[in-house]
Amino acid sequence: MSGLRAWFRFVRIPQNTRLWLQGKWNPTEDELDLLRRIYEAILVGLDRRVSSLIQILRRAGRWDNTLLVVTSDHGQGFGEHGQVFHEQSPFEPLLHVPFWVRWPHGEGGGRRSSEPTSLVDVAPTLLRAAGIPAPSDLPGIPLQGEPAGPRSGSVLAMADGYPSVEVYSEVLPAPVVDRIRRVHAIAYEGDFKAIVEIRSGSTSVFDLRHDPDERSDLAETVGGPASGAVRSALMVAEQIRRASDGITDAALHDRLRSWGYL
Repeated sequence: MSGLRAWFRFVRIPQNTRLWLQGKWNPTEDELDLLRRIYEAILVGLDRRVSSLIQILRRAGRWDNTLLVVTSDHGQGFGEHGQVFHEQSPFEPLLHVPFWVRWPHGEGGGRRSSEPTSLVDVAPTLLRAAGIPAPSDLPGIPLQGEPAGPRSGSVLAMADGYPSVEVYSEVLPAPVVDRIRRVHAIAYEGDFKAIVEIRSGSTSVFDLRHDPDERSDLAETVGGPASGAVRSALMVAEQIRRASDGITDAALHDRLRSWGYL
């Protein structure tokens, strides 16, 4: 395929969230494949930018003692569970994000962890590396050392609905508006992941080791090791409900609202 023809194939893809939510654009498998290729090209561009940053640090003599974290606030959906782009979704294509840490002097290079981690681990990790005591109420654990250290509870996440739903509510079908208003609390415990929908309390449980695509909901038969994840997700769901009802302190309520969670 010529470069011009390939370019036309890419630019003809709508990539329009509103059209997708309205049901006026349902991407074909070919279009989803092109969307993945566009996304991969974006990642290549990001890789080049990170490389440029590293070269700047090296030329400045700062690379050896630099701690670099590369991560993301969300992933991207390409049709999994009926989701496209990165709107509301409690499933792994959006929640399982890259999390790379490069330690000063390259210490521990190549070490990988199969245990769930969280973006809340970034702050305590940076503080420990800088020799600064972390506040006692700071969530997360520092990732230095082997093993990373005890975690007091499950790794938690939140799928917060679509923040601009009020803008789109007049042009979207009512069932779609209802779906994208939903908020989910998520907890990871070992191989298990529990999802609780805030309003209804409906719970789903998946064994990510044996079911990485989250196709088999174990909620009706769950027990044993998965129980911890379910309890944690229900606890977080209740905290979010309380915040939504204005029961918790005003500062937390205002912060959640500023992020589009309420």
